[in-house]
Amino acid sequence: MFALSLLALPLVVHSCDTTEALNKDIATPFNSHNGLGSILKSVDDLQNSAPLTLLPQNAGDESPACLDGSPYGFYFVPSTTGSTQWTISIEGGGWCYDEDLCYSRSKTPLGSSKNWGPNAGCGCMNTDENGPVTDCNCIYMPYGDGASFSGYRAKPWPVPGTNNETLTFRGIKNLDATVEWALAHGKFSFCFL
Repeated sequence: MFALSLLALPLVVHSCDTTEALNKDIATPFNSHNGLGSILKSVDDLQNSAPLTLLPQNAGDESPACLDGSPYGFYFVPSTTGSTQWTISIEGGGWCYDEDLCYSRSKTPLGSSKNWGPNAGCGCMNTDENGPVTDCNCIYMPYGDGASFSGYRAKPWPVPGTNNETLTFRGIKNLDATVEWALAHGKFSFCFL
């Protein structure tokens, strides 16, 4: 088993606690919900469209999943030049703090993969001495979990006042499975001191 620690990961977090807030944020051209990132000047600068990869749910209670129990996934664009550089762009979304908010979110793209598009933008956010790097391996990770990729509960949580509806909290499993997928499918250069 390969262990990976992420010591620092730059995030721009926008809290979209309601469908209205999510729709307002999505209406802006460069937001945390479309994978364009912050160093692109226009949509025309985005050279790569990434296809959706849904992760398998074959590990029982350890499987990655969104709030509504749908499969978690991500968008990946491989380097066209064999680069070992990576950009992992994590969508912001804020936390849901109780069953009502999480249940409401599970009916939106911030809590379900059911309505994610087949493709999303994924742009390199790396730089070198000459400025922005235009080619790298790029993963765009949609939100989907309600706890910033940190929650985990083995069994679904019942939502009071509903007809046996449940919530699935697997944020850390979503992050772990995506990183494991990247390690298995990408090119890396490691430096050990």
